[in-house]
Amino acid sequence: MMRIRLAAALVLAVAPSCVAQISRVAGAIQGNVVDQTGSAVAGASVRALNRSTNQSRTMLTNAEGYFRVGELPVGQYELHVESSGFSPYVNAAIVVSIGRVVLVVVRLAPATAQQQITVSEQALTIDPTQTTETTTIDHERIEESPVVSRNYLDFVLLAPQLTRSNVQGASGAKAPCR
Repeated sequence: MMRIRLAAALVLAVAPSCVAQISRVAGAIQGNVVDQTGSAVAGASVRALNRSTNQSRTMLTNAEGYFRVGELPVGQYELHVESSGFSPYVNAAIVVSIGRVVLVVVRLAPATAQQQITVSEQALTIDPTQTTETTTIDHERIEESPVVSRNYLDFVLLAPQLTRSNVQGASGAKAPCR
């Protein structure tokens, strides 16, 4: 019986030091997410990204807009908060220290209408000012062609409606393509 009491006393004495040890090597980020009027934003997605390890932890705020990201290794973090109807919030200057809790109040601004224009550089496939028929043979088609030599005149024959002429001139040279 004495041994059981001694073992229980030892466990009770060591347990707080284990918790203290964990809190000495980690920190936390906690706070509230509110809108511009100060009302809580429930269900907002909160992501803490460790910039040196690229590891992240994600959670949702509770009904009061509260969140806590605990047991974070020491380092610099980016805090990303998103909720539908609001513009995203990013804070890249959060430093988590040993045993410290960083308090953050996140104010989300209403989302604004955004317009995105994507510009891609492409040539027109049809030139409306051109009245003649043309054929372009690109590098890929040249590489895949069954032509033995890489003479550009041989590639001309790949164009539709062109054939090699069998007519030979007086000098014995072949006539150009028609």
